[in-house]
Amino acid sequence: ARRAPAVVRGGAPTRPVPAHTHSDALAVLQQAIRDKALVWVGYVDAHGATASRLVRPVSIGAGYLRAEDERTEMLHTFALHRITAAVLEE
Repeated sequence: ARRAPAVVRGGAPTRPVPAHTHSDALAVLQQAIRDKALVWVGYVDAHGATASRLVRPVSIGAGYLRAEDERTEMLHTFALHRITAAVLEE
């Protein structure tokens, strides 16, 4: 099973250098949409717990990210303000 980079899980930074600001995370997500690339997304859920998910971003708009979950092949919607990190999959 794949494991999210430490920074996405809330740990210490590792290589590659992840997006450290919200605008950096948005840039990574926009690049992933253009390249149809996989991204590890760290986020805070509605209960305040941190989580990470490997997704293929589809679109960004109206404050939300739409992305396909790589494992379940389901489309998910993430509120952009809840995203804490975005790292391209190696």
